[in-house]
Amino acid sequence: MVIYQPAMGSQRWRVNRVMSSLWQAGSPAYVYLVPDVKDWFIMGEDDYTEEDKQAVNRLPAQISLLAKLLEHHPKPVSAMPLPKDSVPAGTIHTLVRDNEGKQAPELNLTDCQGRRLNTRSLHGKVILLNFWASWCPPCVEEIPSLNRLKAHYEDRDLHIVSVDYRTVKRNRRYRHSSRIFQSISLY
Repeated sequence: MVIYQPAMGSQRWRVNRVMSSLWQAGSPAYVYLVPDVKDWFIMGEDDYTEEDKQAVNRLPAQISLLAKLLEHHPKPVSAMPLPKDSVPAGTIHTLVRDNEGKQAPELNLTDCQGRRLNTRSLHGKVILLNFWASWCPPCVEEIPSLNRLKAHYEDRDLHIVSVDYRTVKRNRRYRHSSRIFQSISLY
């Protein structure tokens, strides 16, 4: 395994612990820290730097070298069975209240069509505030479940506000290219 991690990435702090766990388990694992770039360097966003461009140009050659490095490691013929008791099962019986009596901070948001929302206008209503990123596959995969949740509670005053981690410009592109945003508000 090779972890290809931007050196200035938000998950950089996890690399040492992940690599240590892989090595302790006997996995042939390597890490390559891509210098001078952040997590989304390959996306070519508005804040695309010269370092980002250079890192993207080096990527094919680096993947080829890393693949050659991994070629020399033995590969398992079949998957090892997991012990049945390796992950303890549990049940969630209730939600835990957090910061009871504390008001959430006010947010001023602009949606894909340029409409503005101040969360103060939703005071006293149930709001599910979802922070996500269009470049994050699990984030995108959860959107249909948010649509189902909204549909399930359509007779109630539930507002689902989905805030993209990146920019409104990107949201507009994503909104027009996808039909997965059925009943949730995208900001």
